[in-house]
Amino acid sequence: MEWIIYRLDLYEKVGPEPELISLLRVYKTYRQDIALPMIPSTRTKKTVFMNPIPELKVKLTNIRKLWENKNHVSSMDMSISNDYKPPIPLMSKRRKITGSQHIEIPPIDTTTIEQFSTTIGDIRDVNHLAQKLDKLALPDQMASVLDNRLLQHMIACDPRESAVIRLSNWLSHSLNNLLKERNQSISFNNSLKELLQKCITMARLTKAHLPTIETFLENYISKWNGWEFEDEIFELLTFIRPRSFEEWLKNWALLDWKRHSERRQKGSDTEMDNLIWLFQGLDFNTDYFQTIQHFIYHVDRLSVIGLIMEDDHPLLQHASLSFFEFVSSISIHHDIPEIIIPAAPLIYRTFFSISGMAVSRLCGIIYQYKRAFEENDRKIDDWVTRHSTDYLNNFNTHVMDVCSALWRNSAFTRSNEEELPFSLSPHITQVYNNLCESRGESANLVLSLTHSASLTGFSERFIQEKENEANVKICHEGPVTAQSLKHLSDNGGISISFMDYRVELLNDLKKKGFHGMYNLLYDCMSSLIERKKEQNDSKNDMEI
Repeated sequence: MEWIIYRLDLYEKVGPEPELISLLRVYKTYRQDIALPMIPSTRTKKTVFMNPIPELKVKLTNIRKLWENKNHVSSMDMSISNDYKPPIPLMSKRRKITGSQHIEIPPIDTTTIEQFSTTIGDIRDVNHLAQKLDKLALPDQMASVLDNRLLQHMIACDPRESAVIRLSNWLSHSLNNLLKERNQSISFNNSLKELLQKCITMARLTKAHLPTIETFLENYISKWNGWEFEDEIFELLTFIRPRSFEEWLKNWALLDWKRHSERRQKGSDTEMDNLIWLFQGLDFNTDYFQTIQHFIYHVDRLSVIGLIMEDDHPLLQHASLSFFEFVSSISIHHDIPEIIIPAAPLIYRTFFSISGMAVSRLCGIIYQYKRAFEENDRKIDDWVTRHSTDYLNNFNTHVMDVCSALWRNSAFTRSNEEELPFSLSPHITQVYNNLCESRGESANLVLSLTHSASLTGFSERFIQEKENEANVKICHEGPVTAQSLKHLSDNGGISISFMDYRVELLNDLKKKGFHGMYNLLYDCMSSLIERKKEQNDSKNDMEI
């Protein structure tokens, strides 16, 4: 099919060359569904190709004579066979409708069948199809799938690459022909509408589009008048696979918004803005930063709803975190004067996750936002974020909640009664404390570096490695605490302070890829900041 499309494109470039016309007519004899371009009547219909096997031509000529009820072929007939021309059946002339196109779905024929294979004609029902799915032979023309529900089930259950490519090529050729000859005629409308409806019927079953349908929609919508085939186009759009919000936002952030803002403030430099094609058509009276802010909040809400519905599925966590990893960096890496933090539900739900990946990446996002606010405060020009004090205090609350839980072992302890840890009401916090006490645990430790459900496994493996290195007989059991480490030291186990243990554990987590958690804690916790400073000073003294 690709060769046919290539030759049709070649016809448009070089025109009605005799050899090319003849070759297309040869294709037409084998593929009746091919829509040939309109060939000028002045061109001869006789093929320009010479017969490569004259002997075979003689035999075929004699066979044709027998078909004409000539029971005996004389020697004279044999001698004149080269000059014999079989009669061409007369065809009634039809009035041509200029610009009209009609797409016919080919019939289901299967001529090439391997041993032990089954054709679609042998299939009785869906259950029989499921049993013979791996032995089902594909039809000669995959476009017949559009008219056969059983074949559509086969494509949905066993999307063979060759079948998808063949069907995509036929659809691409047919849709492009309809668009190319578009003239708003009734014939065009009916043909395109019928084909779109067949695509919808198949999409309802497969719940997805062939790639060529998405390409068609992308090209067609750019020229669409908004009302033709409205129902078909809108339903086809519902089956398009959603693409990454992160990719969309990256394309937006790559624009030079600072220059655009300067031209906007002048008010008269619209011509220069139009010369830059990426900004062509943008209205100076529209606040595009507010638009992008609403867009980010929309993705935020979608992420929270999705995490709730999918029980915090790791793939959805990854997608949400990837988006906000980019959002947290746009003000620094792309010079965008907007710092848009996610809402509390997304932050806290991710922090409560049992996945260490999610917790560490959330810490990395918070760290990126912290850097963005600090960088914004150091700017002296007007290209800065005008955030309110309440907005900054809200972010600082998130930082304090996460760091206090991980490092200070005080997840639910606050000096000010008005402060609500993790935005939880006092009633919920009390219920949580009672639950932890009934299990003999401290509510302030359950989200810490050594006790969190997402990190306790790493802590247990780390202390086991240290005990194996020290070759001690007394081993630690359960989550690590300051009291348990002191008990080990007093009874012949490893000797290490709780502070040193957590520092070494944090370094070990960094080696395992938990960079976000490491960067946030070393940037916010005064004890870690001082320790790192002392290490750097001692290192400099040794170099001197």
